[in-house]
Formats: sequence, structure tokens, C-alpha cells
Amino acid sequence: MPELSLQERAENAPISVRIIMEALQTKLEADYSDLLLVPGWQHFVMASTVAGCVSLALRLHSEVPESERTPLELKMREHLQKRFPHSEQLYEDCYRFVTQSLTDIPRPERSKYIFPLIATWGIASIADEEKLKNHEYIVGRLAYVYQNETVGYWKLNRPQKSGRGK
Repeated sequence: MPELSLQERAENAPISVRIIMEALQTKLEADYSDLLLVPGWQHFVMASTVAGCVSLALRLHSEVPESERTPLELKMREHLQKRFPHSEQLYEDCYRFVTQSLTDIPRPERSKYIFPLIATWGIASIADEEKLKNHEYIVGRLAYVYQNETVGYWKLNRPQKSGRGK
């Protein structure tokens, strides 16, 4: 199977994240059936997919050369908008929440809070945390998924040059 280009990865990102979020939603609902009663729970997949794309956008800074970051993020956001009309404002809200929240955290510790902040925004956008039982566990689980499922997403498996045979 051929390696996907960065542009193809950007186009596929909303679909890939959505699949993961649908699986997580199913698992959470099986474990915590009371989630079905939470106002806004039906929007979990949309909100968590948007937040997952924000996670991928933040990964661009460490995995992709600077000149490619903006075009890839714009392509990803364009395809996210096709999957979830009106997601652009949610994306901006999530990104703003994370960046503003990080300013309150000492710089050396910021990296360990990025994914929990994204997850916090995702849950807060659909549910009042006072009404959400197991809030900390759900946010933690979502943060774990964002952190682990996005690492290395943008890295291409480029052939290694050997020092032989020039």
C-alpha cells in the first residue's frame, strides 16, 4: 500500500479522527449509560472530532517543516467543514481556549496540559460538567486518545539514505 502524502493525510484527518471518536463514544456509552441523558451528548462525535483536528494541528509544529504547516492545517479544516458544517467556529473556539489556558501555565509544564485542555474543551462544549458524572475520567480518556492517536500522524516514512553505493 502506498504511503499517503501530507496533503492526503490532511484531507483524511477528519474521517480518521471521527472513526476513533465514534468508537470511543460507543465504549463510553457502554460503560456509562447515563451519558445518553446528558444534554448535548448527541454532539460528542462532532465536538471530539473538531478537538482531535485541533490536536493534529498542534502536532504540525513538531512533525512538519514550517513552510508546510499552514497549507496542511487549512486543507484539514476545509475537509472538517465538509464533514461537519459550521465546525469552523468550534475549531476556533477550541484553539482559542487551549492557547489562552496555556498562558496561565508555567512554560516548562505547558506540554503536559495541551491534550487535557483540548479534551476539557471538547466535553465542556457538549455538557455542563456538573451534570456529567465521571467527568475527570472521561476527560482523561479523551486526552489520552488525542495524545496517542495523533503522535506521528504527520511523519512520512521516507527511505533512509545509506552511506553506501555512491
